[in-house]
Amino acid sequence: MTHFTTKQGVLFYDYTPDVKQSSKIDEFLSLLEESGVAELLKEGEPKSVFGRPELDTYEMFACILYGFAMGFSSLRNLESSCLYDVRFIHIMNGERPSHISFGRYINKVIKPRQDEIFSTVTSAILKRLSVDLSDCFIDGTKIEADANKYKFVWKPTIWHEKLSDKARRLLALMGLERGVPSSGFLSSSLLAAKITEAGKQLETASDRKAYEGMIRNLTIYLEKTLEYEEKERICGPYRNSYYEEARIHVWDSP
Repeated sequence: MTHFTTKQGVLFYDYTPDVKQSSKIDEFLSLLEESGVAELLKEGEPKSVFGRPELDTYEMFACILYGFAMGFSSLRNLESSCLYDVRFIHIMNGERPSHISFGRYINKVIKPRQDEIFSTVTSAILKRLSVDLSDCFIDGTKIEADANKYKFVWKPTIWHEKLSDKARRLLALMGLERGVPSSGFLSSSLLAAKITEAGKQLETASDRKAYEGMIRNLTIYLEKTLEYEEKERICGPYRNSYYEEARIHVWDSP
């Protein structure tokens, strides 16, 4: 007896998505219908003179837009979806375009009118959702549009803790552990005071050169602590990151 290879053929296959997915697709297609983008697509609709008929321009556009909205940025992914994904089969009404067909359609129909198409569809979305572009919403999302224009800065909590532990061990080695908390962050003011104290003890140090090296390391820790404190101040208690605009230095010509 076989369990995996026995299949019962049917005369007609049903490629209709389930009710939940079907309602989402119908809403999506209804939005495209209301947008008026069909008039722009009609202007660039390819005309077939010889050979097989061209694929439906409106189904192709809906399929591409739906695929890109789902994160399918590859034309081969679109081709595969039209073969195996019920949602795309439903949108394409059973047609199965190749990735070459999708690429040709994008170059001939969408690309020459991309700005108008984008504006038309976006306006329809804003109208459907009742969104006013004059309103500004701030939710903490960071989007880097231009490379190297903005630098994301993360709250240095972990690094600050590690730096304080290193400074705490160094102070113990220098004999300056008095008044230093055993855990938590070491403030920049505390480190600055300890550097001053270390300078006074430098004259009586048994190994002056080694002690000077410890003071230099402690100074480096102080500079880094000041940097971390500034970043934490900007982040505040409720954010974990922020961005700062890249600084561009302009040098005067001689």
